[in-house]
Amino acid sequence: MPRSSAFPMDGVPIDLWLDWQEPAIVVPYAKAREKTLVQYRIVLDKQGSAGRSHISQGGTVLLNADVATPLSRMGVNRAPEDRCVIEISVRPDGEPPVVKSFDCPR
Repeated sequence: MPRSSAFPMDGVPIDLWLDWQEPAIVVPYAKAREKTLVQYRIVLDKQGSAGRSHISQGGTVLLNADVATPLSRMGVNRAPEDRCVIEISVRPDGEPPVVKSFDCPR
């Protein structure tokens, strides 16, 4: 499971990661050290011989302190030769966004 820590300027530290579930489900997670309301956006960009897919989801969620919170649940069907990237962006109220990109696992 890829995991990444991100720290907004002068803000609340937020961890972002992806949980891959078989056969082809991805669940992006966020966790903050303090109770924090965030806006989030998840973008999946996949390109291969069959064409290009661009999926975007977003919303607002309350992150409770030290609780892993799923932001979405997405199906990802991918051929081995496809290029696939998932970007998670979260913006705590009044703070700059925290953005992390992950390659889709093969």
